[in-house]
Amino acid sequence: MQVLVSEVGPRDGLQSIKRAMPTEAKHRWIRALAAAGLKEIEVASFVPAKLLPQMADAAEVVREAVKVPGITVLALAPNLKGAENAVAAGAHKVTLPVSASHAHSLANIRMSCEEAIEEVGKICAFRDGIPAASRPKVEVGLSTAFGCTLQGDVDEDWVFEMANRVAAKGADTVGLSDTVGYANPVQVKRMFTRLMRELGDKAGGAHLHNTRGQGLANVVAALDAGVTTFDSSQGGIGHLRKELGRHERRDFDFPEARGGERPDPAMFRLRGHRPLDALEPVARADFAHQDLHSGLVPCFYLIEFISLR
Repeated sequence: MQVLVSEVGPRDGLQSIKRAMPTEAKHRWIRALAAAGLKEIEVASFVPAKLLPQMADAAEVVREAVKVPGITVLALAPNLKGAENAVAAGAHKVTLPVSASHAHSLANIRMSCEEAIEEVGKICAFRDGIPAASRPKVEVGLSTAFGCTLQGDVDEDWVFEMANRVAAKGADTVGLSDTVGYANPVQVKRMFTRLMRELGDKAGGAHLHNTRGQGLANVVAALDAGVTTFDSSQGGIGHLRKELGRHERRDFDFPEARGGERPDPAMFRLRGHRPLDALEPVARADFAHQDLHSGLVPCFYLIEFISLR
């Protein structure tokens, strides 16, 4: 089985940290990730700077990242305007966050689920008007597919209705995202098995948070279901505590959630690749005093684990 680890730390990780990383430091980080052997990196989010100042330099980061040989550069865009800007900057793929939770969709992108589905159609129509040689891929990540802190349970049939509808609108792939870390292995295997049965070659990857310490167990379940693309975040950065609402679960009390000893970047290693020592000055200079826990499955854990299977 060939497995792709798609690194999203420069986007998903940084946007949840209050302090903005300097643009040049982002450039160094992305080059170091590529040098470590990662082939796909999501580097930025095209949203208004007043809403997410950490991503104010998105276009510059994408323009620099596409110069790095051997990597596919992804950018997240919540709407048509963002997608247009991502493509103008040169992104190879545009990721669209479409929430299966009505409450989360309104809070996150200020659209209802129905409006978000229609927005996917507009973005795919825009993509289709681009010459084939430079046409980017459009991938949809169905956020809160396994549950939501704002809404609570998310109906699985509704998740798959949305998956089929955005695929019909023209999305190249549709993946499932455990945005708030609620998923369990039984649920993950069941839902990804159904996703592949219903969408075939349009079934996308897994975005699994480690909020409750279930990250790697959920990776095992997704692998068993046949998933071959996994998002990861270097250092495990990226979390959504600000979105915890009245449906916060009582068992949201794992070491990753409470915080604890911060990982030393000098200890991060990827099996079979160059060590990530180049990331140490970036991490120490730009993440000092930041809470780096409870985010996505760290890439170094994920690659080590997959290489042993």
